[in-house]
Amino acid sequence: MPTTGDIIEFNRKKQFKYINSTGEGGTGDTHLFLDETTGIYFVIKKYVPKDLNFIHEHYKRFVDEIKILFKIDKICNLL
Repeated sequence: MPTTGDIIEFNRKKQFKYINSTGEGGTGDTHLFLDETTGIYFVIKKYVPKDLNFIHEHYKRFVDEIKILFKIDKICNLL
């Protein structure tokens, strides 16, 4: 039985249907996918910094963007 703080590794593969590219920016490229099991669409942003001279700054911006999007999603789900 897992306890608080344990790292759980799932070994089951899950497949998602690729829909299309949704754009690209300074820190990466985004793509739209569909989870056919649940019928939920979602976007994945792959970290691909365009300017390698500022790779650490870009990574911080990338992580900040993830945090902001999770907050927005949480608010939207409350409405």
